[in-house]
Amino acid sequence: MKRLLSLFVMLILAGVLVACSGDNNNNAANADTENNGDANAEENDVNGNSTDSDDATDDGDLPEDENYDQVFDMLESEGYELGEKEEGFKEDFGADSAITVVLNGEDALPLQIYKMPEDSENLEQAHETGEMTMEYEGQEGQIPVLAMDNYCFFLDEGHPDVDDVYQLIEDNFEPTE
Repeated sequence: MKRLLSLFVMLILAGVLVACSGDNNNNAANADTENNGDANAEENDVNGNSTDSDDATDDGDLPEDENYDQVFDMLESEGYELGEKEEGFKEDFGADSAITVVLNGEDALPLQIYKMPEDSENLEQAHETGEMTMEYEGQEGQIPVLAMDNYCFFLDEGHPDVDDVYQLIEDNFEPTE
C-alpha cells in the first residue's frame, strides 16, 4: 500500500513539474513577442499605421457620425464626464459602426452606441423586443438595448446612471441622415 501511495505522489509531482516547465517556456516566448512588439510600438499603431507623422489624431480611426457627436454633446451638457471615445465591436451585432465611451469614470460599464444597417434583423428585433442578439466566438446571447431609428444604445443595468442616460437619449436624440 505504501508503494502505491508513493507512486501516486510521484506521478502528481511529475505532472506538476511538467506543467510548470511548460508555463516557463510559454512565458519566455510571450516575453520575446512583447519585447519585439514594444520595439515596433513607437513606429506603428495597432492597425500598422505610422504614428510618427505630424497629422496623427487622438481619435485614430473612430467612426465619423454627427449622431454620435449629438449624443456626446447632450451628455456633456447634462454634466456627464466622458472618457476617451473608442471604436466599438460592431461585428458582434452586425453594425455598420460602433463607438464606446466611459461615463463618469465607470470604466467597466461604458456606453455603447451601434449604428445598424436599416435592413438589419437585429435592428428590427431591437425595436420589437428591446434586445439585440450578440454573437461572440460562436456563442449567442440577448443584450437589452434602447433602439432609436437605426441606432441602438447599450449601458449595463449596473451603471448608476443607466435610467437617467436612457431617459435623456429618449427625450432628446434626433438622428440626422
